[in-house]
Amino acid sequence: MCLVCMAPIVFRHPMALFCYRCTQQAFFLSVAKRAILSRYEVRFLQLLAAAALVNFITWVEVLCYKYGVIENAFIKLYFRNYFIACVILAQCAAIYALSMYTLTLKPETKKCI
Repeated sequence: MCLVCMAPIVFRHPMALFCYRCTQQAFFLSVAKRAILSRYEVRFLQLLAAAALVNFITWVEVLCYKYGVIENAFIKLYFRNYFIACVILAQCAAIYALSMYTLTLKPETKKCI
């Protein structure tokens, strides 16, 4: 799920160029020229990457528990749920901060975010 959310942020520039090549509309070219990552988007990507890493480690741990390599799935039972809840709260804060940042920009200085 985390990778699905990361794709539009990371691949915004190539997707805009692809849409421009298909439709030849100037809007997509201007989006491709102005597509940069803001600090809020970078923080959001870091949170998504952290959640993906914890989910992968949990998956490996559950497989080890299933095949009897370890006795207790500690990360799955005691760490993962709280960590993911904190990540979701931080993602909400990052999205809120990004929306407040874009609302406070002057119309002539707004970038394609």
